[in-house]
Amino acid sequence: MHISIPVQACLRALTLAQARSGRWAQHVCLTAGPDGVQLESSDGLLAVCVHLPEARIWEEGQILLPSRQLQAALRPYAPASGQSVEIRESLGEITLLISDLCVKLTGEDPTPFPGMARHLAMPRSWRATVSAPALRSGLQQVLFAAARERACPAFQGVLCQFDVPAPGQLTLVACDQFRMAIHTIHSPAVNVGQDAGQCHQGEQDGQAAGPQLLIPATSLAPLQRLLPRRGTVTIGAWPHGVLFQIEQLELFSCLSPETFPDYRAALPQTADMRAQLEVGPFLRQLQVARVFARERANGVWLRFCSAAGGARQQGQVSITVGRPASGEVDCTSTLDATVEGADLTLLLNSEYLLEGLKRLPPTAVVDITGTAPFRPLVLTWCAPSSTLTYLVMPMVQDR
Repeated sequence: MHISIPVQACLRALTLAQARSGRWAQHVCLTAGPDGVQLESSDGLLAVCVHLPEARIWEEGQILLPSRQLQAALRPYAPASGQSVEIRESLGEITLLISDLCVKLTGEDPTPFPGMARHLAMPRSWRATVSAPALRSGLQQVLFAAARERACPAFQGVLCQFDVPAPGQLTLVACDQFRMAIHTIHSPAVNVGQDAGQCHQGEQDGQAAGPQLLIPATSLAPLQRLLPRRGTVTIGAWPHGVLFQIEQLELFSCLSPETFPDYRAALPQTADMRAQLEVGPFLRQLQVARVFARERANGVWLRFCSAAGGARQQGQVSITVGRPASGEVDCTSTLDATVEGADLTLLLNSEYLLEGLKRLPPTAVVDITGTAPFRPLVLTWCAPSSTLTYLVMPMVQDR
């Protein structure tokens, strides 16, 4: 193999294509072929490939390189614009030529490398195009809710549901045993391919639902960081994996073999209390209450009181830390809000509330519904092209 790559482009590719762990964490696979030059990393479950159109090829080939040693050799030459590195490989020995520097590295046989080419050799099931900023925002609003414990393997993934009966809709769902985040991206941010209709996975509202993917949250976290703030991302599904294509970058992830439960069954069908709150003031009051709630398992009491039948002109939401029934109150605050229906008091985890609220714009108005002290509190925020629904289960009440 004999190629030449601009130093800055090679360093950028090395930064993007970094494996998280495993046997191949310290190596990258460099390929020069008919499709150009690619730099790829993989840990067996997640593979990242960066295309280098700036590279020149004199002789095709493929080799495994030690990524840290390659970065160390290139980094001193990064400030020099227009500087290129010449890479030659012969019988496993790699020579790097940069200006007046000559570095010898030992390469490895790429045959056992778990690259994405092995997965992509199978026929693709379907494809879709999604707005990159919309997907980036959606992942940012649901990934935090995915379970970290291995006790529930299915909850360690994010469910991606493409709805074919209503083209242009993608639903992202993540949850653990105590909360659930649902983010729906609406048209025109999503365009599902024609062949996606062949992958029905269930029924929704009496109609055939579109394809579902259960992707490990540990694979979507790096994708969120790599997504640009404009443009689109193409999503292609294979029998056991999913490919995300973003300009000159590709990310392939194996799918989780687990079955995600029907999240719609957890959504309350009725609401005895409805409230509307501006996120900014609500968030600030909760942040103060959290300081006092740390000594009480992060529990805070939320009491929603409507103005109906009372002297108040509008409803109120009170935030209390302690045991209000016994007079032990460490911190309390009150917010004016629009509250309709029956009064409701719940004991909730302040950390869970804050994790969901801090991902919304401070000026956003969130709709809050509840039915009973032992049923989940539901927070809903509707943006022009997306909807976020966040469920939080109450804590065991100890007054």
